[in-house]
Amino acid sequence: MAKLTSERVNGIKTGYWSMYKKDALVQRLGQIEHRSGRLIEQACELCHLPYITEDQEALEEKCRSCPLAFLEKMIDGAYPEEI
Repeated sequence: MAKLTSERVNGIKTGYWSMYKKDALVQRLGQIEHRSGRLIEQACELCHLPYITEDQEALEEKCRSCPLAFLEKMIDGAYPEEI
């Protein structure tokens, strides 16, 4: 997977940087933001199929620990340490 950003390792600043120009970066991130909700929803539908007859509480617990739930929260703006 091609990365949009790299982690800073220069010892002066922390966080991330990108070699992309702002417009190119915004265009790529925009596609991710606008398509991710439906893609995550489709993945969840596939995941839920084997569990439809199971109890709802067990399914909700499975969803809370799902990596896609974490990804969705990060796309929505939560920082990993808040999740």
